[in-house]
Amino acid sequence: MRIINIILMGLVGFMVYTIFFNYQMSKDKALRILEANGYKNIETNPERDWFTCHKGEFYQIQFIANGQNGSRVKGVVCETLVGSTTIRFK
Repeated sequence: MRIINIILMGLVGFMVYTIFFNYQMSKDKALRILEANGYKNIETNPERDWFTCHKGEFYQIQFIANGQNGSRVKGVVCETLVGSTTIRFK
């Protein structure tokens, strides 16, 4: 019984790690979202930004781009578990 508990705890730990710490939004998806919103010359950075996205937005990719008016902006594209996305600015 103890071995089964250890195995189950290991599987749960692996799932939590994979979902919350290892998964990153794909660069292609982030580029598609940003381009659809009028951003140009987009540079992405896959490092996690723990403070910009809100609770429940687990997947993210940082970016620097030219905004609709031509000014340079920094931000993060955040995504929830169900796939809704938000562009947040720093």
